[in-house]
Amino acid sequence: MVLNNIGIYYDMVGNWKKSIDYYKKSLSIYKNHNNIIQTSNTMGNLGFAYSSTNQSGKAIFYFNESIKISEKTGDIYNKGINSIHLSEEYLKKDDFKKAKYYIEPAEEIFKKLDDKLGLADVFKIKAILSKKQKKWEDSDRFFKKAIDIYSKQRDRLNEGESYYEWGDLCILRNNKILAKKKLIKSKKILKGIGTKRYLKEIEEKLNKL
Repeated sequence: MVLNNIGIYYDMVGNWKKSIDYYKKSLSIYKNHNNIIQTSNTMGNLGFAYSSTNQSGKAIFYFNESIKISEKTGDIYNKGINSIHLSEEYLKKDDFKKAKYYIEPAEEIFKKLDDKLGLADVFKIKAILSKKQKKWEDSDRFFKKAIDIYSKQRDRLNEGESYYEWGDLCILRNNKILAKKKLIKSKKILKGIGTKRYLKEIEEKLNKL
């Protein structure tokens, strides 16, 4: 568990090579002790770290492996989380069909669990999907719903990331003033929690406005 938590720390500060190393050490111990629940959780973390290093094939592998274990143990929450991650991964590839395939069961799971943060993650994915499909009003609506929940639940990381994606939407719509506001908001939140995720991209986009 300590090794896994160290991996999460390095994930937060953007050192994904180290986070992968620690997750793998953690995973090895969990497997040796037949702790299938934590094995599933750590596989999900590994998938997320590989996704952050643009190793999509490995990310998808670990997300799927985590889901398989979750289905055996009845851990529908973990299945929902990793379904969201798979949807994100396919969105990067502009594979909208598979993105929808994974986000729909995730939404059903989090509705059933009445999990607000899980639903916020679903809304964020739907907002990004709508953005890619140029459904601007739908995208705006889903970003607002996601950020409202993240803000109330104090999930600063996802709130900051959502503002970044919303800022990118404003750029696509050629609304430079609103884009700048969203990106600055995102930068403030993400810097405030000490993560490096998206900061480089935010600076690049702000410099072009």
